[in-house]
Amino acid sequence: MAAIGFEGYEKRSPGFTKAQVDEILNPVECTNVYSLSNEHVDSYVLSEPSLFVFPYKIVIKTCGTTKLLISISAILKLAESISLTVQSTRYTRGCFIFPSAQSYPYRSFTEEVSVMDGHFEKFGLASKE
Repeated sequence: MAAIGFEGYEKRSPGFTKAQVDEILNPVECTNVYSLSNEHVDSYVLSEPSLFVFPYKIVIKTCGTTKLLISISAILKLAESISLTVQSTRYTRGCFIFPSAQSYPYRSFTEEVSVMDGHFEKFGLASKE
């Protein structure tokens, strides 16, 4: 998953609490191994992916099997709780060598986009071809 951009970043608290980060990570079954923060970004080295929280966007990167799409609901809930609104989204991924061995919705990019659209169409951010 790539950047989820938010409008109203000036209202963001300075960093997420451990409980807030855990709320995003627990559904995808990964843990925070180490975190580092400065005035520009909070970065989290996770058990498989990495999480970067900027005042205006969240970036989650993985090269493994973490099911990042599951975290979208928790991210949107957290954003709403601190009065942030979604401005834009971007989702990218490479190709699987064995796509049929993946679980839904990770068998195809089309399935993944469908899940993203399910979350972001209400913000007027449906996928573009």
